[in-house]
Amino acid sequence: MPVHPTVLYYNTHGGCNQNMRGVMRSLGVKVDLFNPKQVAGYGMDAAHARYLIESGHVDYVCSRYDIIIIGDTIPHGRALLESLLEKDPMKQCRSKIVVEMTNRFDWDIVDKGAYYNTISELVQLSKTTLKEKLFWVANNNVEKAWLEHKVGVSMPMVRVLRPLGVAPEYPYPLDLPEPDTNLFAARQHYSTVYNVLERQYNIPLAVFPFGHKYGGPKNLLRFKAFIDIPYEYSTMKLYENIAFGIPMIIPTPRFLEELYDVSMRDFVRDNGR
Repeated sequence: MPVHPTVLYYNTHGGCNQNMRGVMRSLGVKVDLFNPKQVAGYGMDAAHARYLIESGHVDYVCSRYDIIIIGDTIPHGRALLESLLEKDPMKQCRSKIVVEMTNRFDWDIVDKGAYYNTISELVQLSKTTLKEKLFWVANNNVEKAWLEHKVGVSMPMVRVLRPLGVAPEYPYPLDLPEPDTNLFAARQHYSTVYNVLERQYNIPLAVFPFGHKYGGPKNLLRFKAFIDIPYEYSTMKLYENIAFGIPMIIPTPRFLEELYDVSMRDFVRDNGR
């Protein structure tokens, strides 16, 4: 019987967790989950990464797993990554680390100069001394180009691993708009663009608040279609909807630019900025 490695998924995102469980289940490998929000918020800075190294968090995690996969926002795993640059081997993460880029490698980072220097050094070392220890993957083709553009470094091969679209089914929440096949479903996110769609284009919408659960993609079949105004190049719900056969309406690049232009002007006016 083959002996499988011990694997930890170091990630905050529920959709990513479901996807990774599905991947590992198909491989017959058990995966444990750790939510780094227990030890840090978004955009971890260098000082907090140093604290997690010195306090023993990195050693505690890395001494228990053969492989650690950092998912969703990469700065959540900054302490693990920066430990690889420690001169003292006892402070270095002993696990193999897989960096799974799914949502911009520099999400919410404030000390970008220091962070980019760290990433640049790690990318270079992953071609040489860390070649068998640090690996880069992504769920879309933009991540590699974005990192190279921002950091100014050429990355080694970044394998693109598309999500499976795995999603559990839950009851539809009663506090959301009643499903109706005459309504287009949508999910609010950081803009007033859906207000523009209703007001200027007379599109009948049922808009779910950002962060509010809607019971999984299967419930979207109870609406006419799902309008997806992307806020990133890649989101987990896009792959979930594809896997479940949800009719989706996505704007062309030109229309998307027009919507965001109108929406941003409305946001500035309504918020006095």
